Amino acid sequence: MITSKKFAMNERPSTTLSPLTKPRLAFLSHSVTGAILAAGLILLLVTWFFAIQAAYWRHDAFYYIDAPAVLQKVREEGRWLNYLLYDGLRALPGWLCWTLNILCVGAGLWTIARAIGLPRLAAASISVTILLFPGFYEQNTWPESILPGCLLFMLTAMAARRWGWWIVPLTGPLFFATIPYFYFMLPLIFLAGAPAPAFRAAAAIIGKCVAWGVGLIAGYLIAAGINAFVFGHFGLELSAWRLPRPAKDLSSLLDNISRSSLGLLANVFLWLPTAGVLTLIGALLISVLGFARARRIELNNLAGAALAALVMVLPFLIVIPSGILVQSRSLLPMAAGLIWLPVMLSAGAARPAIIAALGLFIGLPSGWQALQATRWYAEFSQAHIENIRSVLPAGAGTFDWVYIDIPDAGAYGARVQGTLPTGVRRQYFQEDLVGPDRLVTPLRELGATMIVPCQFWPHERCEAVRQRVPSQGRCGDPAHGSVCALAEGGDLLISVQP
Repeated sequence: MITSKKFAMNERPSTTLSPLTKPRLAFLSHSVTGAILAAGLILLLVTWFFAIQAAYWRHDAFYYIDAPAVLQKVREEGRWLNYLLYDGLRALPGWLCWTLNILCVGAGLWTIARAIGLPRLAAASISVTILLFPGFYEQNTWPESILPGCLLFMLTAMAARRWGWWIVPLTGPLFFATIPYFYFMLPLIFLAGAPAPAFRAAAAIIGKCVAWGVGLIAGYLIAAGINAFVFGHFGLELSAWRLPRPAKDLSSLLDNISRSSLGLLANVFLWLPTAGVLTLIGALLISVLGFARARRIELNNLAGAALAALVMVLPFLIVIPSGILVQSRSLLPMAAGLIWLPVMLSAGAARPAIIAALGLFIGLPSGWQALQATRWYAEFSQAHIENIRSVLPAGAGTFDWVYIDIPDAGAYGARVQGTLPTGVRRQYFQEDLVGPDRLVTPLRELGATMIVPCQFWPHERCEAVRQRVPSQGRCGDPAHGSVCALAEGGDLLISVQP
């Protein structure tokens, strides 16, 4: 039978235990969960220590592009809120934005967990487990760009917990105008609410999800309308690098569904270690056996599992009409839904054990991978910018034009990718700073403004770079790629050898 209870996560165990056994088991459970939580927080702290040492951020962070380039993102992605905040965001230090992003997302996840009834320790544990997802740390290498979305996620979760779920769909247009995927995690808070008869409770959750979808559609329509007013084109002009494949008929729609489904499975198994996969399977089996033993299924468990599954697939479900490529760095909702799924299904004494197992076999390995990737990013950027600085005849900002060329970009990229620590998935730092245009970033950090990447702009001076710089220029440490520079008049010619 399906029963109706308040959407809370603190049901009592159905197993009868002696008065002495209960406190001992509770103490053991809290101790294990607390130890895993402490380990996760240490990983976060060490990751932060390396992150704030990054010498520069991604090539199209606001620090390195002008307002027209940000306006182009409005045209392609609908991020009009980021455009309005451009001047303020680029004035904030990257390390500060990075720190605020972690704190805001962590606070938002904690608020959701508490709103649906998890005790404080369990809420903190599951929030940190989700926060350690390594893809989020690649996304955070654009720290100022995602700050509005992170802040909005935290504020929306807090407002919805205090004033009601209706806050969530109202913020849909704002999320769409910055980083939409944070909006995908908010349906979980719909589980907070008063008791109601079974069918009424189910209808209420469905209605809330529909309202959530209306908020997302409203966000798209507003962004499309802004594009129509500014650029004369209603809609978004998707970038070619996203590999769009718009569904034009049933066949192409089915093809996009297949593509998204395979993408979901591929990213799940890319992210999870073997122990994590086994933990998820084991947790789901324990939940099913618990229902079989109790001979009933609670409505809150079913509703919670359904919402967790929805959150997990949303990043892939939303892109089916356009068929665009989903980046691994955009899959924090997938990680959140997958981790919440067994927790929502479980009940009684099994829940604390499942939360602890998820933290141990998924959270900590994820956090270790995020730490290693962040450390690599910080150390690579430091070495790279020092290598370039060492060969400059004078500051890069003293030259009228800087021309940069990578004669063998493939070999250079392979060498850089080979420096990734063992166990770090390349998909989480898939650009790896190896493209020719990625070298523009450290030069801007050193003060250059007019930069020509020869791979994308075949300027006549690029031939001089290829012919004279390797033999006549001053070259840096080959261990970090042989960066050679030659000053000619008001120009600086740079060649990067594998």
